[in-house]
Amino acid sequence: MNGLNGNNLPNNHNAFVIVDAMAMAFRYFYALIRRPMRTSYGLNTSAVYGFTNMLLDILSKYNPRYIAIAFDSEEETLRKKEFDYYKAQRPPMPEELSKNIPYIKKMISVLGIKCIEMPGYEADDIIGFISQKAAEHNIYSYIVTSDKDMGQLVNDKIFILKPGKNNEPDEILGVKEICEKWSISQPQQLIDILAIMGDASDNIPGVPGIGEKGAIKLISQFHSVENLLENLDEVPEKYRDLISKNIELLKDSKRLASINPHINIDFDPKDFEWKIPPKEHIFALCDELEFRNIKTRIPEIFKQLSSIYPTISSGQLSIFDNSNETPLYQNDNRLTKYNPKEQNYKLLINEAEIKEFIDKLSKVDFFVFDLETTSLDPIVADLVGISFALSPYNAVFIYCKQQNICRLTLDLLKPIFENEKIAKGGFNLKFDISILKHYNINVNGEIRDAMVAHYILNPEGKHNMDYLADIYLEYKTITFSELVNDKKDFNLWNIDAKQLSVYACEDSDITLQLWNIFEQELKEKKQYELYINIESKLIPVLSTMELNGVKIDLDFLKKFELELQNQIDKLANEIYEISGEVFNIASPQQLGKILFEKLHISDKPKLTKTKQYSTSENELLKYQNQHTIINKILDYRELTKLLNTYVSAFPKLVHPITGKVHTNFNQTITSTGRLSSSNPNLQNIPVRTDLGKEMRKAFIPSNIEGFIVSADYNQIELRLMAALSGDENMIQDFIKGMDIHAATAMRIFNLTEDTLTPEFRRKAKAINFGIIYGISAFGLAEQLGISRSEAKQIIEDYFTKYPGIKKYMDESINFAKEHGYVETLFHRRRYLPEIKAANAVVRGYAERNAINMPIQGTAADIIKIAMIRVQELIDKNHFLSKLIIQVHDELVLDVVKEELDIIKNEVKGIMENVIHMNVPLKVDIGHGENWLEAH
Repeated sequence: MNGLNGNNLPNNHNAFVIVDAMAMAFRYFYALIRRPMRTSYGLNTSAVYGFTNMLLDILSKYNPRYIAIAFDSEEETLRKKEFDYYKAQRPPMPEELSKNIPYIKKMISVLGIKCIEMPGYEADDIIGFISQKAAEHNIYSYIVTSDKDMGQLVNDKIFILKPGKNNEPDEILGVKEICEKWSISQPQQLIDILAIMGDASDNIPGVPGIGEKGAIKLISQFHSVENLLENLDEVPEKYRDLISKNIELLKDSKRLASINPHINIDFDPKDFEWKIPPKEHIFALCDELEFRNIKTRIPEIFKQLSSIYPTISSGQLSIFDNSNETPLYQNDNRLTKYNPKEQNYKLLINEAEIKEFIDKLSKVDFFVFDLETTSLDPIVADLVGISFALSPYNAVFIYCKQQNICRLTLDLLKPIFENEKIAKGGFNLKFDISILKHYNINVNGEIRDAMVAHYILNPEGKHNMDYLADIYLEYKTITFSELVNDKKDFNLWNIDAKQLSVYACEDSDITLQLWNIFEQELKEKKQYELYINIESKLIPVLSTMELNGVKIDLDFLKKFELELQNQIDKLANEIYEISGEVFNIASPQQLGKILFEKLHISDKPKLTKTKQYSTSENELLKYQNQHTIINKILDYRELTKLLNTYVSAFPKLVHPITGKVHTNFNQTITSTGRLSSSNPNLQNIPVRTDLGKEMRKAFIPSNIEGFIVSADYNQIELRLMAALSGDENMIQDFIKGMDIHAATAMRIFNLTEDTLTPEFRRKAKAINFGIIYGISAFGLAEQLGISRSEAKQIIEDYFTKYPGIKKYMDESINFAKEHGYVETLFHRRRYLPEIKAANAVVRGYAERNAINMPIQGTAADIIKIAMIRVQELIDKNHFLSKLIIQVHDELVLDVVKEELDIIKNEVKGIMENVIHMNVPLKVDIGHGENWLEAH
């Protein structure tokens, strides 16, 4: 739009911003629907958080003189009285969003912004009234909305302001932009288009059978509904009959689509002039909602605006309608603020005071500790110091700069760390445990890790200490960046000892206080056993596995790299030959044009948000049987990923000291409880092609005469589905040791062993795993290449043969709706607030998670228990064999020749007896000279 000056609206000192409250509240609520913002007491604050930031952005970027927020009337509107069906199909507002509305209104109030709500009128009408009255006063209006209906109001003094998404710039729409968007000559014609096409969200019927394209075409020709009706004989035949049968409906639709700006009230723009309000009430509300970032922004923004706007003094607070201090959400367990004035931190340097403290430490039953080191790599890291906290606000830091002090400290601490009767606490203790192993110290006893505890309580949240201290203790910690002054090349030895001491002591102190909160909550939610028996015991196991590392065959990788490059070049040439030209296969844009414009592999290709052809793997798989080029592209992608991510990269990841690759096993990442790995990711090695599987040949035993052992749970998720659902048919199939996919194929396709073919088994496999993930008839049809009606019938037949599974699925969804979460057999939870979402897509996603998470999460719990017990076996018997990898449902061990038989027998027994259910667990175990051979 012309006339913009930097970030400011044109004529900003004469600009009026009017916000469509509910449109924006819905937008911000659903923007974070999969990972909503929540307070420590469980309140979803996504909408009010987004809304508040939007208001602050508008004030700071555009400096409007006037601002108002328009809400729909809570009473029946005039349109609703006249037309019963108006908005009749609109579902009720999500409960979590409705709880945000009072907070949004309160935030508007404490920010000193006028809120307008009139009985019988919708926000659209109020916005129309204000913007047109403002225009009469020669004031430019900017309507903040995501509602397309508002375009009809646009003229030379009224504009639409659409806040950008994901850091994209805001969009300002004037007459030119609205007319171009809808192919009309004036914005008011948008009413006519909406009247013809209808609006499902408001239940405006329109003319059945005519959509957006048809409506635009008709208005382009006839300019208005009235002129269209006067010239029906000139209307194209395919539209004429539809309109003739629905003339009254069309007229009603135009009335419904028209915004009514004629409201009989006085208007004085001075009533809407914004002034900088006192900060006290804003801060109080930010504290209640735990909006630390917003609270930090306010002083900066108000200071910036102080030269533009007048300020309201504290004595003028009566202008606010809702400025009382009473929290809208009452919570008896509200956390007490951390008080830094109570900090009692001590730096220990000399031998006498260190000995005195360690003597005291040896007599407690629990302490928190934190190590400061020169590196994040435990194999090369040197110890700089150790902090300890025995009680809230009290902590000490032992500085280890002198070698004799360091050695003395570690010698004195070794029996304490190895004392099983003393519990040890910390934050991300896997790292600290690994460091201490480097100094020949084992950490025994109960492990109390605040980060892991919070992961159990809130698996989809953030778990870093700075964030948790902010949320639970309302305290801003010293960040590591602040400690080292944002230097990338830092040396902790160069940090002032007292400064480092405060930082380290704070870490232990905050960790202790967070642990006390999380421990209580774990017990209240009956999840403490999950923490103590599984997650805490897994921490030292993961530390051991990471330090064990994996031996890589570098000679094999050199040969494999050449072979892969030859295969990639061959595939590229074949793709060029089929397409008839050379292009960048890695470019989605170029590939899309080849596939859909040149080769025409589909009449209706899927487009991305940026209007490019989608060439994702899922999309290409749909066309797998339609053109020979598709499989070649998929193979090309897999091999290039294999080459770049693994084959070429792995030699660089071999540690110079150990000669092995040391991955990181992440315990607090996934929402289901499964582990992930990174640097490198060992759980994502391609297996679609034979060459992809070849990569596993690079993983070899560390001993030349040793073996790699692979122990893999057989169909664990399907076995768990049978057990959790109690379905007798599936249970019996497993008890009899049948091939479950073959058994399923015979049941639902009415086959015998003689008539069963690999193709039927393939279909049954897709159905079995699809059911676990809540597949729809549409999804199954795409996967199997059949019609939607056939897929629907197959799913119905499946549930007829396995009625217990259908019952389990329904009960899981109902449980989630009632409790807001689902859980595993070991009480691991996943919270699903979206289960009640009005949006069917969002709700469907939550329902699928309600079905799948108890299965996938229980499988994760089972293999974690197996890992703990396998490591206990190794430690107890002082075996030289090592547990080195966990990937999906598989454990991989580096085994010495003499221990091969006992390891295989014992590991298989351990894994199959983790839990006893009405369906037996089965483990496939093998060994070989590399990981591939072990399968």
